[in-house]
Amino acid sequence: MKYYKYLLASVAVCLAVLVAVPFASAEEEASEAADPRGFYLGAAFGIADWTEFEENAFTWKTQVWWRALHSLALELSYVDLGTGDTDDGDGGIEGLGVEDRRASVDGWNFALMPMLPLGDTFTLYGKGGIFFYNADFRDDSGDKGEGASYGAGLAVDLPYGWGMRLEWEHFDVGDEEMDVGTLGGYYHFS
Repeated sequence: MKYYKYLLASVAVCLAVLVAVPFASAEEEASEAADPRGFYLGAAFGIADWTEFEENAFTWKTQVWWRALHSLALELSYVDLGTGDTDDGDGGIEGLGVEDRRASVDGWNFALMPMLPLGDTFTLYGKGGIFFYNADFRDDSGDKGEGASYGAGLAVDLPYGWGMRLEWEHFDVGDEEMDVGTLGGYYHFS
């Protein structure tokens, strides 16, 4: 939990800098709003909170999404939820049905993203989809499957096609639940 404080503090500083940055050089672009439809490519880093594990794990993801409409996008992302170690006393990870105490989870996530533009710069969005995961354990065994994923976030469009996203996501992996907070950047291919 202590990592969330650092993540939130970093986000607050980044947002303060973004608001303070003068966009006077983009004066011509301000008169004509940019079309948000098209392809986006991004990456993000953050913290994964696994319900069974004693510590939070470092997580990262790469993502590509197609914004078909001003208010709807489709996203495909590769998500690495990190490695976790449980301290439940019996040496097992109940949600994944294994006796090993250490697991690493990654996979592909496909999501539908309804979006709510707030002017030309900010966009609130939700997301819901399916996560195809691969769990690897210390004893070289593994588990594959699929689970639900959902989340919400805020996107901030910057000049010249760049932008930032602050996002919370929830992943179901077996009976295990994982909450992820990330901060990332993206580029819009217009």
